[in-house]
Amino acid sequence: YLATNKRLHPTRLIIDHLGWQDYFVDVYALDRYAPPLPDKAAMLRRLLAEHAIPATQGIYVGDTPEDRLAANAAALAFVGVDWGYGEFPAGLPAPVDTPQDLLAALRRFDSELVSPT
Repeated sequence: YLATNKRLHPTRLIIDHLGWQDYFVDVYALDRYAPPLPDKAAMLRRLLAEHAIPATQGIYVGDTPEDRLAANAAALAFVGVDWGYGEFPAGLPAPVDTPQDLLAALRRFDSELVSPT
């Protein structure tokens, strides 16, 4: 899933232009609903509820500290990335630097989900 603060229509146009349709099951944006959702945390909670995804089974990838706050508010794990619009201040966990590092972080997360406790 893609969850963004950007408007839905331009987001879908960008995805179509880049040929990324097969990478996302669905696209969520604040203006997907009428009235629009109040914030990204509400959008993430709606996405999880609509698809019956337990928060413990999801992870949100974002490029701003605000994305981290939204993930926390929705009880989702979070991985920050060091490309995009945001900057992560000192004191927060360091974001990953490359798509390869992101993939490794997601694989670690996936292995923790399926590891016996």
